[in-house]
Amino acid sequence: MKSNNNILFLAIALASSTAALAQNPIIQTQLTTDPAPLVCGDRIYVYTGHDEDHADFFWMNEWRVYSSTDMVNWTDHGSPLNQSSFAWADDRAWAAQAIERNGKYYWYVCAHSKITGGMAIGVAVGDTPTGPFRDALGKPLFDNGSWDNIDPTVLIDTDGQAYLYWGNPHLYCARLNDDMISIRGEVERIEQRVEGFGAPDMEKRDKNVKYKDCYTEGPWISKRGNNYYMLYAAGGVPEHIAYSMSKTPTGPWKYMGNIMPLQDTGSFTNHCGVADFKGHSYFFYHTGKLGGGFGRSVAVEEFTYQPDGTFPIINATAEGVRPIGTLCPYNRVEAETMAWSKGVKSEWNEDTGVYLSDIHNGDYIKVREVDFGQQQPLRFEARVASALQGGWLEVRTDSVAGPLVAQVKVPYTGGWEKWQTVETLVERPLVGKHDLYFVFKGLKGLKLFTFDWWRFDQNQVAAEGMMHNPVLWSDVPDPDVIRVGDTYYMVSTTMHLMPGAPIMASKDLVNWEIVNYIFPRLTGSPRYDMREGTVYGRGQWATSLKYHKGKFYALFAPNDNSDGETYLCVADRAEGEWTIHSRMRHFHDATLMFDDDGKGYIVYGTGEIMQLNDDLTDVVEGSHHILFKRDKTETNLLEGSRMIKHNGKYYLLMISLTNGHPRREVCYRADHIYGPYEKKVILETEFGGKGGVGQGTIVDTPDGRWYAIIFQDRDGVGRTPTLEPVRWLDGWPILTDWDGKIPYLMPVPVKGFEKKSIVYSDHFDSDKLALQWQWNHNPVDEAWSLTDRKGWLRLKTSRIAPHIFLAPNTLTNRTEGPACQGTIHLDLSNMKDGDVAGLSAFQGDAALLSVVKKGKRLYIVATKESVELTDKDKAVVGVKREEVFRRELKGKEVWLRMACDFRLGKDLATLSYSADGKQWTDAIKDFRMIYDYRRLFMGTRFAIYNFATRQTGGWVDVDSFDYQRD
Repeated sequence: MKSNNNILFLAIALASSTAALAQNPIIQTQLTTDPAPLVCGDRIYVYTGHDEDHADFFWMNEWRVYSSTDMVNWTDHGSPLNQSSFAWADDRAWAAQAIERNGKYYWYVCAHSKITGGMAIGVAVGDTPTGPFRDALGKPLFDNGSWDNIDPTVLIDTDGQAYLYWGNPHLYCARLNDDMISIRGEVERIEQRVEGFGAPDMEKRDKNVKYKDCYTEGPWISKRGNNYYMLYAAGGVPEHIAYSMSKTPTGPWKYMGNIMPLQDTGSFTNHCGVADFKGHSYFFYHTGKLGGGFGRSVAVEEFTYQPDGTFPIINATAEGVRPIGTLCPYNRVEAETMAWSKGVKSEWNEDTGVYLSDIHNGDYIKVREVDFGQQQPLRFEARVASALQGGWLEVRTDSVAGPLVAQVKVPYTGGWEKWQTVETLVERPLVGKHDLYFVFKGLKGLKLFTFDWWRFDQNQVAAEGMMHNPVLWSDVPDPDVIRVGDTYYMVSTTMHLMPGAPIMASKDLVNWEIVNYIFPRLTGSPRYDMREGTVYGRGQWATSLKYHKGKFYALFAPNDNSDGETYLCVADRAEGEWTIHSRMRHFHDATLMFDDDGKGYIVYGTGEIMQLNDDLTDVVEGSHHILFKRDKTETNLLEGSRMIKHNGKYYLLMISLTNGHPRREVCYRADHIYGPYEKKVILETEFGGKGGVGQGTIVDTPDGRWYAIIFQDRDGVGRTPTLEPVRWLDGWPILTDWDGKIPYLMPVPVKGFEKKSIVYSDHFDSDKLALQWQWNHNPVDEAWSLTDRKGWLRLKTSRIAPHIFLAPNTLTNRTEGPACQGTIHLDLSNMKDGDVAGLSAFQGDAALLSVVKKGKRLYIVATKESVELTDKDKAVVGVKREEVFRRELKGKEVWLRMACDFRLGKDLATLSYSADGKQWTDAIKDFRMIYDYRRLFMGTRFAIYNFATRQTGGWVDVDSFDYQRD
């Protein structure tokens, strides 16, 4: 049966800077009193009382348990024992202490007795430190009708004898039998004397005498070495903490003075407990800082015993103690484990246990010393529930307003205890130790959600049927996507790489594979062969892909010459042979559009259109129209046209780079293809710490759902596509989730298809080059082979080249995030003097790990090289070269490895070599990979190369490309 605890709302009146440093009181979700610590293995438990909210007396109905492994993060175990657990009790669940013996846990309590009308001592027993506990006797352990019977404390001595003490204003002692639930012999009253407790028993005190001190209540018995310590609340009201010492558990006692002098704690009572834990000594007490004199809260201070075994003076602080351990975020962490909180409550039910509730906008919890290690997490998940609108859970580091590392939407789940696990990707690097702040956001004044547990994960996608963005964490820019039946086809830009215009296919919009290229090479200029210049960053751009009347069409304009041509290519199958259907004038970033009446159009530039003739060989002269004029907000780049028709309306999607906004996608909509058009911003949000997202298209599923694939610049890895749901609102396609964001984690649109990749290992066993590979510019066909040596790729030198940027037959492959690694195995037996072969992080700024043949010797040489190109024809006019590593290589084989880290704030590559494939040496560490649209205009690539600097005719054989992705 469900049982909810009615608990307080805490309005903590602390400045944010103070709260960030505060550790005391250690519990903020409940009012807690009378701490009794118990060490069990590597965990310390604190058993407390519980002041009722807004009380005007010590109204207390339950006892509670908290525990910690590090002294700063405390886990709420709820209330496994309350007044109703004892049939003989009806009021005042006051101070109590638990102890372990023979695998059982005994919890000694005091409560008002219905039997005698006084206070009585009872005992409960449980099998674990957190219960469940039950009344061990069904009656009080001691009940003589006296109101003295409060605040029990217990000690099991080294000889096995257990002692129980209690009392206010007198102090009593009883020996317990081995069963811990019965008293051996008579209960003794310990006589209080001036030398023992600073004053005699109350009835013997002379009101005209000023005593050193006086015992009041709340005894705490402990033993350390050969010393017995009796700590107690002293001095009457207001109380301070004093203590006495003895060499036996029953005295004689010697008064030793104050431990915690009277000070401003906000409480007129105090009650203490001490414990040694993991080599540290701790003093627990309570204050009234959260709730006042009848609303007390447990605090703790660390101390060191004096050399003679006595206590030092201990003062109350807000800062509390330092952590003595760390918390692992990769294990499930209960939400009720925390170091600090604002505004939240804790509740309990039989099914879930303890969880956080009463969460409102701006509330937060803090968890200290969370150790992520050196491999950053990729995913965050939390167990939440909401009966209303839900909200947002933000995870921030080191302060309430610190860097945002994850944010996850909490939806309506159907009830406050209808739990759902929500997930998202981690947005920024997170390694080492951090304090975490879980900040709750939502509609002001509304109860948002309940919170059960959280966890970080180093797996990218642990949930079956889920995908994360970027959907392709690789350089796949300018995407156009269509659906033909149940298959999706995507085309992308690869510019100077050959073959060009890759066609990718997918059944679910998530798992893509390269199935073809539209052309094997371009021949319109010698620059495609790296003669008389290059086409770095130019070549094939922004291809438009359509399916019309049973044929596939692809339209692209090589961007190496603005006065050049536009190619319209056609194929019966996307995976089959493509042919050039026609060549037309140059149209920048053009999209094909086939209307319902069969007419074809080209939409290009910034909202310009021309109609195609019936045989699609050219445009119709005189058909040029300008569809719209820029409004005043479009102050910069507006291009990347993609047009679709939906429900009788025309939608032109374009990327917008305008002043004062992140990269965004806009849509122009009209009822007629020539307009008039109206505009709406359909995507404007930053994503993953990398700025805005824009340029791409939308596509539907067979069952009528819509999705968008839009790319984002992500620095060294290139331009990466994201996948987002499309919401049709008032006839507009809105390319975000319901919160206006690109989701980090979302369900795969179509379930049940196997995982595929556009980058994978290759052992060159086929006589055809795998479709993942592209040459840098047109290859020299006679200078490479997969058949000269079966199972090896042979790269031959064919002309003299001064450096990699003019070397023919450099074979490239994409890199992928968040991190990836590629290893090649080379046979160097047939290199000639001056040959340079190796593996590169290839970009305008490149890192090369080369084998250089000099005379008869081979050297491993690592260089950093940066190319300078002319603007007009991309001719190489200079290469800056820095050699950072050189070592002679013995033997004719070598393994080269390139590892890339594209996580936020990284973009680092490390290149290593091995002479045996086992022992590795780093030659270049943490090379910064950059993205430069002015030069190569592509993401960093793996590049395998072999070029001659002195004479041609040499070759290297590549046995394998072994690839791994995190």
